Amino acid sequence: MAFPYMEAVVGFMILMYIFETYLDVRQHVALKLPTLPKTLEGVISQEKFQKSRAYSLDKSNFHFLHGFVTILMDSAILLFGILPWFWNKSGNTLESFGLNAESEIYHTLAFLAGVMFWSQLTDLPFSLYSTFVIEERHGFNKQTLLLYFRDMIKGMILAVVIGPPVVAAIILIVQKGGPYLAIYLWGFMFVLSLVMMTIYPVLIAPLFNKFTPLPDGVLRTKIENLASSLNFPLKKLFVVDGSTRSSHSNAYMYGFFKNKRIVLYDTLIQQCKNEEEVVAVIAHELGHWKLNHTMYSFVAVQVLTLLQFGGYTLVKNSKDLFLSFGFDTQPVLIGLILFQHTIIPIQHLVSFGLNLVSRAFEFQADAFAKKLGYSKPLRDGLVKLQEENLSAMNTDPWYSAYHYSHPPLVEREIAKPAYSTGNRLCLDLLDVEKLLWHGYDSVNRCGTVESPEVWDAYVKVHKGAEKWRNKSIPHYDDLCIIFGKDRAQGNRAEDCEDMSHNANVEKELLDMEDDFNEQNEEFSPTTNVQSEETSSASSKKRKRIDPFIEGISNAAALLGKELREASTTLSQSLNAEVELQKKTSMVTAEILKIPSMNQSDKFKASRKIMREPEAVLTFWNLEGEDRETFVKLMLEESTI
Repeated sequence: MAFPYMEAVVGFMILMYIFETYLDVRQHVALKLPTLPKTLEGVISQEKFQKSRAYSLDKSNFHFLHGFVTILMDSAILLFGILPWFWNKSGNTLESFGLNAESEIYHTLAFLAGVMFWSQLTDLPFSLYSTFVIEERHGFNKQTLLLYFRDMIKGMILAVVIGPPVVAAIILIVQKGGPYLAIYLWGFMFVLSLVMMTIYPVLIAPLFNKFTPLPDGVLRTKIENLASSLNFPLKKLFVVDGSTRSSHSNAYMYGFFKNKRIVLYDTLIQQCKNEEEVVAVIAHELGHWKLNHTMYSFVAVQVLTLLQFGGYTLVKNSKDLFLSFGFDTQPVLIGLILFQHTIIPIQHLVSFGLNLVSRAFEFQADAFAKKLGYSKPLRDGLVKLQEENLSAMNTDPWYSAYHYSHPPLVEREIAKPAYSTGNRLCLDLLDVEKLLWHGYDSVNRCGTVESPEVWDAYVKVHKGAEKWRNKSIPHYDDLCIIFGKDRAQGNRAEDCEDMSHNANVEKELLDMEDDFNEQNEEFSPTTNVQSEETSSASSKKRKRIDPFIEGISNAAALLGKELREASTTLSQSLNAEVELQKKTSMVTAEILKIPSMNQSDKFKASRKIMREPEAVLTFWNLEGEDRETFVKLMLEESTI
């Protein structure tokens, strides 16, 4: 009795659907939790959490429906013999067009054309709903229906151009491969993968997105310096207009040997608060390269591909396998498809193993960026991207381990708070920019506020802070010293002005002592001898101290004055320079928001403005239409 391959495959597909649905339910329950996980309290704002929760629940509900329809269709296709029926129909279609149905290559291409059309047709409603309902509802979709269908048509054209020669080559290799078939198939796919990795970013990706060189400026300089410090052979640095389709952000690198390129999504630059956060994200990606994660992953894929082709050679001539699925012939491509179905259990196990390895790589890349000194900016950047992309805040650990190749923010050590709730509250007490705390209770060592409403507002965002209301904060005095707030607590270090003041106080005390002795001499004649001795000692002390007091007083006063003036001048200069650099670094992100200019012109104008400090200041002094007009004028000057 032949082994029931088809029934076994369908049975395992249903079992996996039940198991994965169970994980989906666990994740759905986690997503419905009304509060942030403790590690993200005070890190993610409540507003962003609520938006993320709504977005994740919408996607989860949609996934339940899509998954149910998919398992029904896939099971029906196998159980009702749709695949062999479709194969026979594709042969009849060839004959109706006067083509040779006996040619396996033509027959296979006709079959694949029908499958591609069917897949596009059945998946179209789900794709449209996901893009134009869910993504649109939550502010991510930026593409129009025209752009959507244009991209779909481009993808189909590429499949028609690239697919036939690849399919024909595979069929010929299988037909003539002999005992070394697995090696020949693997060698062909290996070369094909290298070719695709080479031509995709150069020829294919530009068909869908526009790649523009990152303009000169602080961000480019920092990325180039980072790459140089790691000996990363960076040749080109691009910005891709991902914002034309979605507001989700990303960054990646590609290229072989000494020809590496880095691509930043324009949304990544816009969403990160400053250049340091963008550079920290790049440091993480470069960590994958430096730690050879990319090479390890590539080698693993090649080994798995070779093993799969080896397994295929063992069953490619199995008549029972084809008959079980309803085929009375043994076409090459059909054999590959059926073999892929039979090893689904192994594929799930391998996929789970690769996910675990990928997660370990992510932790290592985080640690690498941290070692380079990007711990805080990477943490801030990840938090910002988590907020802007409305990623799931609460995740079920089983679901995460099974599905996520990248661990969620709540699991990443780099994203966990560096301070306890009490210490973070202490830092907020010290942060004058927040204008939240109006005083300091030296007895209870806690901040004081004008009204309870201030505390209530703070606790809404930082829920862990409630227990510190009007209570002593751990390590407050230590942090006061560390963060330079010791002067406010009376622990002021003595400076030149203090030295002068203290010297004058000592002089005044000596004068008071002299006056006191003179009065005693007038009203106590019997103590004249003792008074004279005291007065004499005081006079000698004065003679010894007066010159010292006067000298140190004059010197301290002059030195203090000079230092104050120099410090003020230097501080003003540094503040002006820092402010200019800050404004310069933000020009590109601001110009990218102008809707009436194309991407290339935006970067040209940005490059022109960032090179001229006066232009940067003028840019920020203008608003609205005046700023847009100024940018266009600068663009015209750069093209003259």
